[in-house]
Amino acid sequence: MSIKFHPVDHGDSKEQRTLVLSENYRRVIFGKGIRARIDVQDEHEEIDLQHSSDVLAAVKLETGHGSPRQFLTVGADHVMVVWTFQGRHRLSLTGHTDRIEGVWELTDVDRVVSWSRDRTARVWNSRTGDEICRITTTIDSTRELLVASTEEFLCFMESVGARMVATDGTELALLRKQTALLKEIHHLDSGRWLTEGGGSFRLWSREGKLLQQLDRGFSFADGYLDLPDGRLLIADLADQLLLFDTDGTRLARRAADSQLSQRIRAFLRARKDAFTEMEARPTYQHHEHLCSPIERPTIAADELSELELSEATLKKNRPLWDFFNRPIFKSIKTAMRKEIEVADSARNEARRALDDHRSRATRALRFRKISGVLFIGAVLGALLSYAGDSLPLTVVTAIVAAGAGYSAIQQHRTGRAMREAATALQPIPPQADKLIDDIKAYRRRILSGIPVVNAPHLYYGREVQSAIAETIKNKLEPMALAECGLAREEVVFTGRQAIVLRDWALIQTNSPGADKISPHDLVSFWWAHDGEILFAVQFLQFIFLTNDKIDVFTTYYDFIAEKVVGKEAHAFYYKDVTNISKRDVDRPTGIAGAQRDVQATEIAMAVSSGQRITLTVLNDQSVSLLRGNGGGKDEATPKRDLLAQLETQREDIRADRALTEEVRREELEAIEGQIATLKAEMVDPDKSAGVARQADEAIANIRSRIREHKQVESRPNVVV
Repeated sequence: MSIKFHPVDHGDSKEQRTLVLSENYRRVIFGKGIRARIDVQDEHEEIDLQHSSDVLAAVKLETGHGSPRQFLTVGADHVMVVWTFQGRHRLSLTGHTDRIEGVWELTDVDRVVSWSRDRTARVWNSRTGDEICRITTTIDSTRELLVASTEEFLCFMESVGARMVATDGTELALLRKQTALLKEIHHLDSGRWLTEGGGSFRLWSREGKLLQQLDRGFSFADGYLDLPDGRLLIADLADQLLLFDTDGTRLARRAADSQLSQRIRAFLRARKDAFTEMEARPTYQHHEHLCSPIERPTIAADELSELELSEATLKKNRPLWDFFNRPIFKSIKTAMRKEIEVADSARNEARRALDDHRSRATRALRFRKISGVLFIGAVLGALLSYAGDSLPLTVVTAIVAAGAGYSAIQQHRTGRAMREAATALQPIPPQADKLIDDIKAYRRRILSGIPVVNAPHLYYGREVQSAIAETIKNKLEPMALAECGLAREEVVFTGRQAIVLRDWALIQTNSPGADKISPHDLVSFWWAHDGEILFAVQFLQFIFLTNDKIDVFTTYYDFIAEKVVGKEAHAFYYKDVTNISKRDVDRPTGIAGAQRDVQATEIAMAVSSGQRITLTVLNDQSVSLLRGNGGGKDEATPKRDLLAQLETQREDIRADRALTEEVRREELEAIEGQIATLKAEMVDPDKSAGVARQADEAIANIRSRIREHKQVESRPNVVV
């Protein structure tokens, strides 16, 4: 969890302030006496924020992958309001009775903490607007309220000490001897507390009893390891390793070693980063996806959140979403690779050091025994020499005894130091092993959740083709008839059906409302296994041929969001149609992978009034470009090689007796998913979308009908 603190300025200044919301120049303008609004600079538009008072602060709520893009405003009326980036009022947070001095955002859990002059701190759910808890406190300023950066609790620096309260209002502990303002607090899994404040680093019991004050400081980011058995390992800033028991007693110490200390601290930092990563990306949707062969990777959960689909719509159209938004297997298979490398390095270095310490401890024990024997022998010799009145011999044996005794003491100290150092180091290798195993298990779990793993034919596109065809037939064509004011019986074309032309919405021009379509869905497309290009958003023309006129209905349609945009209906009498033409055009797509414009064919129907109905369709060259810089047949070769590699890996996994059945199953599921993806994408490049051919047929049919009608008109004594 990361914490963002936002102070609220209650000064008299009427200076205009701004909060930038997005890269396309959408910003919030606010301040005392300032009209609160969103300025959409690229669209030259302003959206008023209907706040009941002056807005004194604005906070961009960065609530993680998959959360709605929203921000919060703090008013002079003690009310906070949550808005979408589009200026839609989502909810109000009401309850404070005096001015709000500060707001903290707990970015990973959709919570907001506020503190007011009414002497209460309140925790809110920023999704629902619920007040989770209200905490009465005696603090006088936001400086005395610390929202923990790693856990879900608050610390109030009150006169009796540091008071710890969970974000659900549960009283956790009171650190009575803590008077200095705390800078950092961590709540360990064992329930104990680690704090830094006033230059002191302290370990406290679960209830708040001081257990240990550390001589040296350490980094909270990479300086401690809370072990499963309750022990605590500290890597301090003097490069020492210290191991503490559950009651705070020091169990072991390893002397300073900068190289090993750096490796261990790097491991502790990597361990923390890995757990943060796994928590932030709980499903495959929180990893990089591709929505087309040439678009940049995006996070699916973020894009899905932008669509704001209802649960019913998402459930119904989930196969379409999963077809167009494909997880990148490789990025998941190599997730946290750096953390594994760091853990492996720390484990190997710790094992080498442990072997060295144990070897030196064994040697010290051996030499101590030898020194002990020499000491005893020398003492006996000195006593015998003294009894025999041999002064020189007595002196010599006494010196030998002293040296042997000193050596035995030194070897005892060395052995004890080596055993203590080994004890301090001992937790590192198993914890490194556990981190590596946790990451690998996480990867397998994420891979096993990818839709194509459980539905190998998903990317063949048959279900999507069927859903699109059904939507056109049962929803859009009846809508087109109604918009044109026609009954089915008036249509004279074969089967009383419309001539339907459809193609990529992104390459159309001058259609009203197109900017209201999801930019992500606009660039989403893949090939079905039979060669048809499937687009998530299409521009459709329904052409109805009747006895005396042509009715044309056009619209954009987002098949994922079930969104109709830019509906238009036109009617032309055959006698007024002056021309039906085709011409080659270039269309910029704005897609990063398309280094040049897409070449396409524009079909236009003109009438005597000057009106024109146009549709742009892809041609063979544009199809080739979209397949990936002119991919053609050569593109399939690397995929065949990759497919062969995956099939070999599959056999190796099946034959590996070292794997458990669970791991084997998860590994095979991931391999099968990749194989299914590759097979689905290995489309015959000679099979194109066929839209241009359909357009030619449509033009021929329309021209035939016009020619037939005009011939009838030209005959004498014939009533049309």
